[in-house]
This record gives sequence, structure tokens and C-alpha cells, in this order.
Amino acid sequence: MKHKIISSLPFFCIIFYAITGLITRTWHPTWLIFFLIPIVTTFLNTKSIRKCLPIIVVFTYLLISFTFGNFAWTWLLFFIIPLFNIFFPNKKENLDIIEKNNTEKIILENNEEVNYIYHG
Repeated sequence: MKHKIISSLPFFCIIFYAITGLITRTWHPTWLIFFLIPIVTTFLNTKSIRKCLPIIVVFTYLLISFTFGNFAWTWLLFFIIPLFNIFFPNKKENLDIIEKNNTEKIILENNEEVNYIYHG
């Protein structure tokens, strides 16, 4: 089902863009509908909001700025990304350390394991 949505989304975006543009003659802010293609694809292919947040912030920035012409203050939306990471830190660190006796096993991001003796 996910692949059907992703593959049909560009077609529906083009149809929506054409119909809305022809009826309302607002071609300029309506082109932002094409940002739904990477947003929906990212949402369907990832399991965390952390990876989708920059795309959502950029889309929101462009939507508000172009629709209302308010570029002076909407750039502040980009502060959402670091603030989100500060208040909701990533629970999984780059390295997971498991201690056993005096030996530590480090599991790297690419699932490689490195063993070394703990002296301390």
C-alpha cells in the first residue's frame, strides 16, 4: 500500500496544482503542493519524527512566507530544529557500550563490534 501511495502522489499533486491554478489563478503559492512528495515519502519510509523535522520546517517556512509575504519573521521557524533536539534528545547514542566484567563491547552505528579490555 505504501508504494502505491508514493508512486501515485506526483500524479495527484499535478492534478491538484492544475485544477487549483485554473480555478483560482493562484499559481504562485500553489506550487508548494509539490513539497508533499518528499514529505509523504519521508514520513512513510522513516519511523521517527526526528528525521522528518527539517523537511517539515522548510515546508512550513516556505508556505507561510510565500502565502502571507512575511519573510521577516518566519525564518525563526528554523530554531525549532535545534530546540527539538535539545528538549527531546536522541536516546540512542552513536555508540552503545555494554560492560561485561572488565571487557567492553562497543557496537558501532554500522553494527560492527569492537572488543577491548577495560582498565580502570
